[in-house]
Amino acid sequence: MLEITSTRSNPGIDPALHVWGWEIPLYLFVGGLVAGMMVLAGVAMLRTARGEDTKSFFSIQTPLLGFMLLNLGMLALLLDLAASPTLYDSDHMVFSADGISRSYFQFAQWSERPARSLLRLSESRLAAAGKFSSVASSSSGLRGDLLLTLRLDELYLDDTRRPGRVQLSFTATLLDWRQRRLIARRSFSGTQDAVTQDAAGLAGAASVVLGALLGELVDWAGASAAAA
Repeated sequence: MLEITSTRSNPGIDPALHVWGWEIPLYLFVGGLVAGMMVLAGVAMLRTARGEDTKSFFSIQTPLLGFMLLNLGMLALLLDLAASPTLYDSDHMVFSADGISRSYFQFAQWSERPARSLLRLSESRLAAAGKFSSVASSSSGLRGDLLLTLRLDELYLDDTRRPGRVQLSFTATLLDWRQRRLIARRSFSGTQDAVTQDAAGLAGAASVVLGALLGELVDWAGASAAAA
């Protein structure tokens, strides 16, 4: 029996836990290091104020070195935030006014978070395609032969053009759940012109491009599972 299980929007959780990249550990390490350095620098400065140990390394070089390391840690945090797909998996809709930066619509919200909608609709489409004996979410408690994870990478309205264009992309990973083996991975991406330059246009265009990409996902998942 061949089964497929769709699960969360974070492929770093199943089948092995891998949540952070190098940026957050570096930020935490540097933060702790700088905190310790500032304590030593404070003690050294108190001794200097009393006329003791006026040439201490901790009272002179440490504050400057700590400032440089703190900037390095903040840069690592900024890199992590800039690369985080959670920007798009929010209740708020996202648009780009210059093609580079991303902003939230002030008063427009999704009725359901995009990643959750992606999982729900993909599960329905995979079940309807009849390529697998059964399709179930991991929250159902079932464990099939195959595990499909989906990660939302981008979903925003590009407001730099007329009409606006919606960009949607996500990454699918198909795993052999029992053997913990990667079968295939693919990124799906598509665009669709929006009828209007607003949140309603974003929602309508996103629905169209998502439907097309889900069709590609079903064909890819079926072919990959058969080849495995």
